[in-house]
Amino acid sequence: MNKHTETIPDICEITTFSTASEKTVQLLIELPHGATKAKHFHNYEAQLSGSNYPEKLSHFFFVNTDVGSPELGMQIAKQFVEETKFGAVVIQSLIPRTFIDCNRVISLSKEEYKKGGVTPGIQPYVVDPTDIELLTENYAQYQKIVKKSYQTICQGGGFALMLHTYAPRTVGIDKIDAQIVDNLHRVYQPDLYQTWPIRPEIDFITTTLDNQRLAPSELIEQMSAKLKQANFEVAEGKSYPLHPSTTAFFHASTYPNQTLCIEIRRDLLVSEFKPFEQMDIATQKVERVCFPIANALSKWAINTGQSSGPSSQLQNIVE
Repeated sequence: MNKHTETIPDICEITTFSTASEKTVQLLIELPHGATKAKHFHNYEAQLSGSNYPEKLSHFFFVNTDVGSPELGMQIAKQFVEETKFGAVVIQSLIPRTFIDCNRVISLSKEEYKKGGVTPGIQPYVVDPTDIELLTENYAQYQKIVKKSYQTICQGGGFALMLHTYAPRTVGIDKIDAQIVDNLHRVYQPDLYQTWPIRPEIDFITTTLDNQRLAPSELIEQMSAKLKQANFEVAEGKSYPLHPSTTAFFHASTYPNQTLCIEIRRDLLVSEFKPFEQMDIATQKVERVCFPIANALSKWAINTGQSSGPSSQLQNIVE
């Protein structure tokens, strides 16, 4: 298997997997919250000049970023290529959502984000004009690359997986402001933390506010069955819907039945869930989650003739 990674500094990493004989891309995996390591946060922290950032903001970063998604995304892509012999591309954002969120339409008002039950596109403590300019320019570069990738792969008959991870419980934080770090430490106090509702282990985010399912039903059924056989708890839309404030909604509605957005609980991927620090990824746990997801994607792509459309070549993705 061939693997090639191209880094667009401060924006994203694009990793392609292919076999020696086949370069047709049939799978895109997007990781819009792929900045998961301390180095990603501190890289941006060093570039920002504003003075209104909360102390110990890295604590918010670690509890809020999609820990484990890069490792799982790479493993899914690798297994997909091994099983289908088609190419796969993983796009990992390097932009921390602690500052600007690459899964948001950033032009909306605070009220619109609140209606959708999602965190803002640009966090409210980001107020310095030079910081906003830097972040929005980098966000725009990321979106340009991603939109071209969806277009190339999905119009070529391929499929896109939008991969996310979330914390084990929904904690009682109703807004993000200058007190976010203090409030997080409060709700994560052990006695209080155990009272918050636990999230599904795996949740398919597939349905719009008007109850329209934008992901392929057959794939959801097949993947759900395989995950349940592996003793995972599976839900669909229990956490939240596909909301117009997210870029996931944009991609899913632009390419109906050619995308799937998944949330996976982080404790299924890490050695120990520690909310305010960088966590160690457990390889065996990642492989356990990966196998049923990648296997379902591979079988569905082959059995439904997903490869019958115009081919999408690897070089078209990274140029």
